[in-house]
Parts: sequence; C-alpha cells; structure tokens
Amino acid sequence: SLVVGQRTWNGVALLSRGHDPLPVTTVLPGDPKDKQARYVEAAINGVLFGCLYLPNGNPWPGPKFDYKFAVMGAYDSIAGIMQTFAVNYITNASMIVLVQQSAIPISMVISRYALQATYTKAQYVGASIVLFGIVVVLIPNFLSPDANAVDPSAVSDAPVPDSTTQLIWLLVLIVSCVPMCLSSVYKEKALGE
Repeated sequence: SLVVGQRTWNGVALLSRGHDPLPVTTVLPGDPKDKQARYVEAAINGVLFGCLYLPNGNPWPGPKFDYKFAVMGAYDSIAGIMQTFAVNYITNASMIVLVQQSAIPISMVISRYALQATYTKAQYVGASIVLFGIVVVLIPNFLSPDANAVDPSAVSDAPVPDSTTQLIWLLVLIVSCVPMCLSSVYKEKALGE
C-alpha cells in the first residue's frame, strides 16, 4: 500500500494485493509545494494509477477555493499536454477530430458516476453511434496499418511517424479525453450548477 496523509484533514491511498506500488508522485501535478495530501500516483504491476481526493465546497475567497482552481488547472494541463503530443504524431487531421469525439461517451460515464447524471435513451444511442463510428474508422488502421500510411513526400519534408506510432498516439488522444472530462465534471461539481 501507498498512503499519503495530512493529520486530521486529507488523505489518499493506493492499495494493491501481490504487487508493491512504486510511487511516482504524491503532489498534485504542476504544484510541487502542494501539502494537502490529496493526490498520489504510483505504478502497480506496470500500470500507472492515481488517486485524487477532491476538495468540497468552500466560500470564496479562500485557500480551499483557490485549491479548486489548481485542481481544475491540473486536469486541463494534463489533457492539453497529452493532446499536444498526440496531434504531432498523427498525420490524418480528420482522424484527430473524429477520435476527440470520444469525449462525449467518456463525459457521460464520468458524469453518471460523479454527478449521478441521468440520460435519455436517445442520448445513449447518440453516444453509442459516436463510439461505433470511431471503431469503424479505426478498424482498418488496426488490421492493416501500413495500408493507411501517408506518403511522406506528399505532406512535407518532415519525417512521418510509422503507422504503429500513430496508433499509439491515437490511443493517447483518446485517453487525454479522460482528464479533460474529469475537469469539466469537477468544474460543475465545484462551482455549482
């Protein structure tokens, strides 16, 4: 187990059976002076896990209200960094736009659990169509990645990443939607309706 605590206030932990967590950080990314014991990140059996204890509502102005904005900024920064790196390795701009639509179902799932949001059947159908469209477009890339490769001379003189690298960065782009959606849900929760 890995425990980060602040006496009588905050605390987070990661528990693992059979594998010791390897600590990565115990402060909110982007704020090395953070002493509120609200974040821990560790690798467990080769997978990176994080645990975040979000601050509750407090009046403005105040240090806890300021901390809420730091949490929002951290989520937005993580998503932005992941997206910035990803779009530099994906040669198909249409694919970037399409894959970012995965934020719709991801946001619905996070809102469902964090905010107890309810959705209509039509909204679930719409999110399913988005996912289906992404899968249909990505299948040819996974089955025969070289068939969809771009001719480097047709684009520019810059080297073009191979298809495997592009697939990895497409997955990073999809995963970047998670902190982006967490930020939106957290803003709704922290700042009210």
